[in-house]
Amino acid sequence: MAQDRMENPFQVLKQEIDVHKSSDLPDVPKLSFLRQGSKYNPPVDFDENVMRRRVAKLIVFGFYGKSVNSHARELISHGAGGVIIFRRNVEDPFQVAELCAELKQEAGDRHLITMVDQEGGRVQRVGPPLTSLPSARRVGLTGDSKAAGAIGSVVGKELRALHIDMNLAPVLDVDIKPSNPVLLGRSFGTSPELVAEFGYEFIRGQQREGVAACAKHYPGMGNISIDSHLELPLISSDLDHLTKTDMPPFQKAVEADTAAVMVGHVIVSSFTGSESDESSFLPASLNTPVIQFLRNQFLFEGLIMTDCLEMGAIAKHYTVEDAAVQALLAGADMLLVCHTRAVQLRVIDRLTEAVRKGILPLDRIEEAGQRVDDLANTYCRKAPSSRAGFEHDYHVEMMELIGCKEHQIIVANVLHHIALAEAFSKMETSK
Repeated sequence: MAQDRMENPFQVLKQEIDVHKSSDLPDVPKLSFLRQGSKYNPPVDFDENVMRRRVAKLIVFGFYGKSVNSHARELISHGAGGVIIFRRNVEDPFQVAELCAELKQEAGDRHLITMVDQEGGRVQRVGPPLTSLPSARRVGLTGDSKAAGAIGSVVGKELRALHIDMNLAPVLDVDIKPSNPVLLGRSFGTSPELVAEFGYEFIRGQQREGVAACAKHYPGMGNISIDSHLELPLISSDLDHLTKTDMPPFQKAVEADTAAVMVGHVIVSSFTGSESDESSFLPASLNTPVIQFLRNQFLFEGLIMTDCLEMGAIAKHYTVEDAAVQALLAGADMLLVCHTRAVQLRVIDRLTEAVRKGILPLDRIEEAGQRVDDLANTYCRKAPSSRAGFEHDYHVEMMELIGCKEHQIIVANVLHHIALAEAFSKMETSK
């Protein structure tokens, strides 16, 4: 029981915070249709073990511990395609670099995408001596999008030195609602034009250094008042408003060639054009029209991933494993399941079963797997083959990059521009 409590960090929050009454939400549609049997032709030569590895490639898992443990080894042995690093995995940068290298070594000859949330401000999973970064909102105050590009370059260089392949940033939500409980400085600003330009430069700056970017949280969660970690928010804006206000930064991210886009857990009923359609009230992360809009209208060809399926927005309404099936059916390519070993294994089991029963088409698994491979082939850094090689590579890069004088100067210049902007704003206000 103690292990179960430790592996469910949202449980206490769900018990202590009554975020809203159920009457505030529409009836969230069930996913019971997933158990109704074949819709597609199951593979004729179905091999359970082979299929488990193919679906596991689409899973990003998280675990508890600062070294490679039995949980991590088990998920990697099943074929998990990615692993996410949280503060619970961090002692210091050297330890993180060593952990990521060992995780990659555990995967052997295949790629394992290591990822982290290193946004700046209050969301920086790895602390000093990495360069401390201002929040996106403060970077936005400079009024100069090149500042975001410079910050992105610093992040990219330092994360690559730690064997981290992907940064789940930037946040491209337009901060429309002051009471938004999710953003709190994580957005570049309140204007879609500003967020788009700053996001574009951040993505280009980071990816030039060899670390994949992930624009989040499509289609935009700036206008919510409920924390999706706890419950499922609803955005009632019509599609015209969404495409003018919330979504321009994501279109600009596609132009920046962002490696990935993360879909948020939020109901956006306007995508189907009919609120009488039950599927209108599926969360965006499970919703075919929402995800296909990104493909068909923005012409995005990269990796689409979900936010963590263990968040309250999903887990309070669905089983995580059924949500995983629906997310892939809707067009997502990679699924974050960040916390619980048992849930991660059930997701792999359920996806395998869904392919065997013809509920989930094999070509959807193949398409998603190819996108995972494409990102990994572009951005994954191979681990050194020996401990001596690791220590040499890391220490050389640590001395040259991590928290180096050049990076400190870049951040200091950004902070100077922020201070000037704030001083000017105060002067204008006092007039």
